[in-house]
Amino acid sequence: MPIPALTAKQMGRVDRVMVQEFGLHVEQLMELAGWAVASFARSRLLATSPRGRRVLVVAGKGGNGGDGLVAARLLHGWGAEVEVILSHPPAALNDITRHQARIVRAVGIPLRHVTGEDEAIPPVDLVIDALLGFGGTGPPTGDTARLMTAINASEGPVLA
Repeated sequence: MPIPALTAKQMGRVDRVMVQEFGLHVEQLMELAGWAVASFARSRLLATSPRGRRVLVVAGKGGNGGDGLVAARLLHGWGAEVEVILSHPPAALNDITRHQARIVRAVGIPLRHVTGEDEAIPPVDLVIDALLGFGGTGPPTGDTARLMTAINASEGPVLA
């Protein structure tokens, strides 16, 4: 069954309804989104077993970045060799995403942020692009734009 496409405005409304009317916490939504990304990656892109596969998660400072960090943690738990690149230093991440970054570090996943130079994407089995979500406005700039260019120039599969 096809899943309908939603606009950014509609997706924002879905999030608000889930939190305000159904009482879900943003952290729960992030865990569910990250699980969905990790599960899709596992079943469709990593030949059902992530064990020993190299995965790079490129995460932004907002909720989409947090979703990517959850996916990184789950794939790591399933045996993938995961690395995370952040578009911003941890202090610039939103609170929930910063919390996810602390968890990622605590479980031993290498995590670093770009420092302004051009970033090359290392050879990996899968890149998860968690830079921008539905809340972004305007064209990407700075390190986010450079990372997007690097992702687009990478040779392996990209899940965005």
